[in-house]
Amino acid sequence: MKNSAASKLLIIIFGLFFLHSSEISSHKFYVSTSSITYLPKRNAIHITTQIFIDDLELALSQYNKSIVLAPDSNTHLVDSLCLIYFNKHLRLKTNNNTLYHEFIGKKYDRDIGIFHLEVNTSSEIPNTLVVNNSVLFDLFDDQKNLIHFKVNQKRRSYLLNRKRPSITISLDEF
Repeated sequence: MKNSAASKLLIIIFGLFFLHSSEISSHKFYVSTSSITYLPKRNAIHITTQIFIDDLELALSQYNKSIVLAPDSNTHLVDSLCLIYFNKHLRLKTNNNTLYHEFIGKKYDRDIGIFHLEVNTSSEIPNTLVVNNSVLFDLFDDQKNLIHFKVNQKRRSYLLNRKRPSITISLDEF
């Protein structure tokens, strides 16, 4: 009888530990946030994207199965894979020209990766900007990507999802 009670208690303790540890290592919502600032005087667009580290690791594993972030398993490789991933899944177009990112840097804050990118828009001031943010849509059906777009102290926000992965922004409205 004592053995049975001890076994049950042990199972409950392990069950609680497993439940608690699984809540720590995963999250129940899938969202990224990107702040995009158009800098007309510099003919540049600065992008700061925040993504859960474990989700981005999973996305980058399609390029390299052993990739690890925070701390990076290989900083140069992580940076180059992030640039490839963002150029594929966080695309900007202006006046029918695709714009490509320059990877500025990254930092980690607990379970969030904060990535800084910059895009040169050439000397031509664009009329519109098309932002396509399909980050993590291939991994999570309920992924949402929040875009905060800012020009000259004016800001608008957009929520993108699988059904609506892009937004066209008229810069004349700013």
